[in-house]
Amino acid sequence: MRALLLLVATGCGRFGFGDGAPPDAAGTVDAMARDGAPAIDAADGFVLAGIVARYPMNDDPATGAIGSPQLPATCAPCPVSAAGKHDGGYRFDGSVWFELPSTTLVGVAPYSVAVWFKLASYGGVGAGRSIANKPFDTTTALNVFNLVVIDNGTASMESTGGTTNDYTSSPNITPLDTWHHLVATWDGTTKRLYEDGVLEAATASAITDSAQPIRIGADRDYGTSLFFFDGVLDELQFYGRVLSDAEIAGLAAQ
Repeated sequence: MRALLLLVATGCGRFGFGDGAPPDAAGTVDAMARDGAPAIDAADGFVLAGIVARYPMNDDPATGAIGSPQLPATCAPCPVSAAGKHDGGYRFDGSVWFELPSTTLVGVAPYSVAVWFKLASYGGVGAGRSIANKPFDTTTALNVFNLVVIDNGTASMESTGGTTNDYTSSPNITPLDTWHHLVATWDGTTKRLYEDGVLEAATASAITDSAQPIRIGADRDYGTSLFFFDGVLDELQFYGRVLSDAEIAGLAAQ
């Protein structure tokens, strides 16, 4: 399987865009239109229409702040800065994570999640390396959403209808220490998982939502953090719609 996944993005270069503002010192463009609404980052090329939260990961999370043009977050404990697929990235050491200030980025409404990842180690049999997780509750191991590399390197999109977890998994083994792009989509009836721009799995499923927060870099079972991500993440993006095959292939080509 491939070693690192970028969930969704297209284009190249990091020059000013929508509002004409140049990149900041870290290379991050403030993706806001003149009216204050999120804009399409046409010049930067990493953002498609329908973006609801983007984490370029070009800043220093050691300050406790996680930069986003749409939905900034905080962390404690925090990952550290590292070389990313595009500019900077966040290095997770298998013990840190951060939560997003929204419970609605993934759920029962259509969505897409995209990310670049480079895995440093596998979780082992019966375990995994969770990239993004939204649990069903704090009393079970059920997940509304879990983007995870399980066991010895199989990327998977995990969800629940309320009784058991359902896995939509790639047949590939992701090599370690290599960048790969991963995209998970949900259209209301079918989950799809793309790796490096290629559709690897599709499953008709029922998903039950929850009001639990979304955690980046760790799973939560019975209210306890585990299955920590070990490696580097970059360009984590959430969309409030299903991206097309062509859009996903374009993001993975960056």
